[in-house]
Amino acid sequence: MTLCPVKSVVDETSTQQFRNGDPNTVISFVKQEAECCRKTFETIISLLLKTAEAMYKNLCKQENLVKDFRQETQRNARFEKWVQGTDVSMKNILKNLFSEEISCRADANWFTWQMARLWFAYCFEWTFRKNLSGSSEKKDISNDFYDIEYVTYLSRVDGLLTNDKKLQVPLATAAFPQKDVFVVDTSKEVQEVFADIINIIPQSYRIE
Repeated sequence: MTLCPVKSVVDETSTQQFRNGDPNTVISFVKQEAECCRKTFETIISLLLKTAEAMYKNLCKQENLVKDFRQETQRNARFEKWVQGTDVSMKNILKNLFSEEISCRADANWFTWQMARLWFAYCFEWTFRKNLSGSSEKKDISNDFYDIEYVTYLSRVDGLLTNDKKLQVPLATAAFPQKDVFVVDTSKEVQEVFADIINIIPQSYRIE
């Protein structure tokens, strides 16, 4: 471990495979990779789920804060509020998540820093929705934490292509307002989706 910010989050081997048209999509391989990913993130996801629950329970004990939480109804504006609030507390957040050796050196150039700020901004949003009257907010939010990782890549790339308008789009635009977010409808046939992607992505992004 170098304790230095990561320079790239690109998986060059897999990227080249897709460019060459021979990616390994055998079901057994995909399942193996999915299980590897699950084990890698299992501990941190468990911690974040406990943190989100703790935030929710603490908020419920403070009536004035509950009222303040419910004031903002626009999703995009809420995410901007959550990101701004999280950024103010990032040093303390990192101390709670990581060892002193890492947290004392981390700053906004670190992928770890960016991931943590998005995780906690999401926790605020989840807490908000759970506090709404008659809320039926889902209990298993672990998959959302996996989705957030893709948004974090915007700290190292120029744009994000997604179909997730509820989470990834508002979170990405709030956390990285200077970056591009492209929305594609994936409910269509595969070839139609690819055609849409080609039309959506600007020429400046394409590598011939």
